[in-house]
Amino acid sequence: SADYRKNGDQRLAFVKQMVLIVSGLHLILLYLYLFQFFQDNFVYDTLLARLLGMNAITETDCDRPWALVLRSGVKWSEYVSPILILILYWFSARAVVYEMEKLRQGHGHEAIDSPSPDLARDNTYRASVRSDRQLMARK
Repeated sequence: SADYRKNGDQRLAFVKQMVLIVSGLHLILLYLYLFQFFQDNFVYDTLLARLLGMNAITETDCDRPWALVLRSGVKWSEYVSPILILILYWFSARAVVYEMEKLRQGHGHEAIDSPSPDLARDNTYRASVRSDRQLMARK
């Protein structure tokens, strides 16, 4: 059952990392889609833009960079989608960081099942220091 738990944890860690990568790439694509070049070349109602989830919330005009023009007729879900993707990215990043910290501190299954060489080296060093102190105390 320990092998099953290890394999399950590895699969879950892989899925978490993939979710992190996909949501991060999606956020980058959404950011790039704010530029006029991408909005002109990938119109928001084309199949490719819809498959990639590109929401044209704003209209970009390089002649008036100070103007924030919201596109009319946008559904509420298109406003919420980038926020939810950002939340998904944040939570998946926190989950990956938590797993890494847990493994680093030795609370992961890998660290429990097989002690790290650093831990063995540290225990050997402590034992030698302890024996040196005992010898010095006898003299």
